Amino acid sequence: MKILVSPTKTMSNKSKIIDNLRTTPMFLSEANKINNALKNWNLEELKLKMKLSEKLKTATDILIKNWTTEIKQNKHAIFSYQGTAFKHMELNSWADQEYNFAQSNLLILSAYYGVLLPFDMISAYRLEMGIRHQILEDYKDLYSFWKEKITNYLNNQDIDFILNLASKEYSDAIDKEQVKAKWVNCNFYDYKNNEFKIIGNYAKAARGLMVDFIVKNKITSVQGVKQFNVNNYRFDEDNSTSSELKFIRKN
Repeated sequence: MKILVSPTKTMSNKSKIIDNLRTTPMFLSEANKINNALKNWNLEELKLKMKLSEKLKTATDILIKNWTTEIKQNKHAIFSYQGTAFKHMELNSWADQEYNFAQSNLLILSAYYGVLLPFDMISAYRLEMGIRHQILEDYKDLYSFWKEKITNYLNNQDIDFILNLASKEYSDAIDKEQVKAKWVNCNFYDYKNNEFKIIGNYAKAARGLMVDFIVKNKITSVQGVKQFNVNNYRFDEDNSTSSELKFIRKN
């Protein structure tokens, strides 16, 4: 099994380091190529093409200039991302067993790095997979750059199924028609205005809770995933299919 999650825009370069779990990103040279291309954008191009505020424009420019492939200067991917999903993974409660299980089963998709193991050492960045402007010569967008690479990476893994907890923006960087393993989407619905619907921040939090549930319980099967019952969510068997697991919550 491999669990796919999206990265977050918010990152920290002050996260903790676990010395015996420093790994190198698979696509580090590709990340370096992207960063070198972004160095050619001036401040106004960054603002326009990435749709940034004045403050974020300057901060992003600094990240690009400070970006490095030096492993000793970088931080673990899983501790670097600071968004809602990662906060709800309850990483502070993980121990060595959880770290090792996550390293073997969890993948973080990235516009910069393609795909990351949790304890890959990365440099902070700001870049979205769905950016509409060309960055690299010969590639109209990041999807055309990454799709074959990430898909081939997954097909070279010895896995029976992929649990997709990533957003559409990031899972679209994979050619699902070409993926050999069974693809299983996982969605979370909350009851609002007399219907069940996916609500942005609640769904992000639920994805993090699902990762924490899987890692702490060492789950490796679809049947195990269906047992998720955290924060009043429950598996909706009637409306789920073999390719989509639906979890619902009615407060």
